[in-house]
Amino acid sequence: MADEPFRAPGGPFVPLGASAIIVWMPTTLKWKELAAAGGVLFVSGAIYGICEYRRSLLFMGRAQVGKSDRLFKLAVCLVMLYK
Repeated sequence: MADEPFRAPGGPFVPLGASAIIVWMPTTLKWKELAAAGGVLFVSGAIYGICEYRRSLLFMGRAQVGKSDRLFKLAVCLVMLYK
């Protein structure tokens, strides 16, 4: 029993059904709602990309933590609070 892998009931139909629902749900949105969701996705992706880029520079020792980093973190926090 311990050597057997877990098998979800329904097999491959569960992820296929979930994928179908994920594709179907945005088709029910109005254009304004879809544009707003895309905007949020773009802004959050940009913030994530900038943070990861800065983190990689700090990890490689090519950047130093300074006042601009604290201001950037404050700006990110304000954006998150605005949502």
